[in-house]
Amino acid sequence: MQHNVAQLTTRKLTCSEDEAWQLTALACKLNEAQGAYRGPAGTTLVFMTFGTVTLAGAADATLHAREHPAAGLDPVDAPDVLQFVHAYHAEQFAHDQVYHAAHTTDDDALTKMVDTKLAVYARYWRRDDTYWEPVSVGNPSEYEPARSSDWTVYRINDVRYRVAYNRDIGGLLQLPYAYDVQRFADGLRIIDATT
Repeated sequence: MQHNVAQLTTRKLTCSEDEAWQLTALACKLNEAQGAYRGPAGTTLVFMTFGTVTLAGAADATLHAREHPAAGLDPVDAPDVLQFVHAYHAEQFAHDQVYHAAHTTDDDALTKMVDTKLAVYARYWRRDDTYWEPVSVGNPSEYEPARSSDWTVYRINDVRYRVAYNRDIGGLLQLPYAYDVQRFADGLRIIDATT
């Protein structure tokens, strides 16, 4: 609503590839991104923006678009925190698999699956906004266990942790991601993410 562009606040949008590029260009400008990329995800085209990109040497061919999300934090042994985030990923991945196994393009089926994923989100997350709420079903799924590695828990303070991992985005390319998890009186909740 801040920029009065209805397409930016619409949960689901059908548009042409040219319109998708226009929205991607707008996202680049609004987020001060360095560029954009379009890639396939099954029959869907995914448009994404990115910041500064550097490539490491052949021995460690990792794409680093930003500083590691746990830079400056100390690793900690917190198996319950790691298990909590893994459980969130497992539930979301299971729903992505069910949806894509159905091979449907029905809008109602997509809406129902996003609602199902929102229910999972509501059990694991605690935020005052909707910024990280799921709005799609991924293929390949961003929650697929085989596409993530190097899971490590770091301590931010006495009740807050950062769970960082690398996500395989194709070939030898990986991007660092992280969740901030906090201990509340009623249990653990994810409160933020770094992508």
